[in-house]
Amino acid sequence: MLFLPLCLLGFYQILHQNKFKGIFLLALGESFILSTHVLSFIINVVTLAFIWLIYTLWNRQNFISKTLKFILAALLIVLMNLTFLVNYWELHNFIQEPQKYSLTSVTVNYTQLLINSLNNNVVLSNSLGLLFIFIIGYITINFKKIPTLYRNVFLIGATLSVIVTNFIPWDSFNNTAIQIIQFPTRFIGITSLFVAIFAAFAFTQIIGQYQGKLPNRIFITILCAFIGIQFLTEFTAINKLTMNAQKPPISSNLSTRELINSKQSTLPRRLKLHNSDIPRFVNGTGMDANMTDYWPMHSSKERISIITQKINSTHGGATFSKYPVQRNNIVTATILNSKHSHTLDVPILNYQNQYYLYVNGIATSYTASKRGTIMFNTNAQKINLKLVPKATARYNILTSISLIIVIISSIAYFKLKNY
Repeated sequence: MLFLPLCLLGFYQILHQNKFKGIFLLALGESFILSTHVLSFIINVVTLAFIWLIYTLWNRQNFISKTLKFILAALLIVLMNLTFLVNYWELHNFIQEPQKYSLTSVTVNYTQLLINSLNNNVVLSNSLGLLFIFIIGYITINFKKIPTLYRNVFLIGATLSVIVTNFIPWDSFNNTAIQIIQFPTRFIGITSLFVAIFAAFAFTQIIGQYQGKLPNRIFITILCAFIGIQFLTEFTAINKLTMNAQKPPISSNLSTRELINSKQSTLPRRLKLHNSDIPRFVNGTGMDANMTDYWPMHSSKERISIITQKINSTHGGATFSKYPVQRNNIVTATILNSKHSHTLDVPILNYQNQYYLYVNGIATSYTASKRGTIMFNTNAQKINLKLVPKATARYNILTSISLIIVIISSIAYFKLKNY
């Protein structure tokens, strides 16, 4: 959501204004989204492509020029994410794709969506908030007075709001490429942005009428007070959730294995977590939800032994005295090898030997085990393990190219004020 406004502004500058500078803003926004969440990037691109297609059916002015700008923006997106895209392409046959769900399992009927929005329910993911109800009323009363641009903004938002409901026969799209979105409710994010844009326009118009006759001023004052109370209620609800969140009732030195054995699923749903707690709770969630997205395929079959941090060894008896910790992409751990096992298979995923391995400070070779984790040989009884990412020349070159393109695009956007 953070970068969606950048995308929409750049998209608008190309589609509506045919401005060259929109290329850079659209590319930057989409690249930042791709860097943070792949599925959100896909949903955003699909939505904007659909809007562009509908727009060109009504207005083909400067069609070729605008199309070339979108193609150039797409090229910049690729260049800004070279490192990720190249690595993903090389690994896509090696890793587990995101888990697929029945698309209808997380939809809602439209009436319930409106009720959730009317209640301004901030807990549910299938609510657009009170502003959505407000803009429906506003456009119903003032439709003829609203400029075409903002009518279109409303229509896009209204259309997207239908997409998250069971009005769409989502069952028909199961077992197709569309199923990769996992949850149709993911469209709520981009829908809420269109709602916010139209609401900003509506409030601007209302405030502009504030200096009119006394009845207008009274009505506007009451309306603003009502909306203010609703947002105060929303803020109070969010604050209450935060205040009621509990600190995990566990010692900070418990491992993921001990956490799961202590019936983690019975813990409160909302917890205050410190950085040291997060890896263990991510693992716990992975255990409960059967999540192995982007794991090596071999590893997904051995999910339980990996998440519970079991060390496989030739003679047994190898355990962590300090569980794996990752800081600045460097993984460290300490293992006690009480039975002097020669071969150790540690529960750290192996993506085609992406690390340099150091055992007690000595560079050590390793291979992928049967469960797709790191396996190495040692005779040491106490093992200080350190894994450092391989910064290859290709990686440095691709990263440098992407960084240069991001910097040039940022400068170009602000330099091209009127283009």
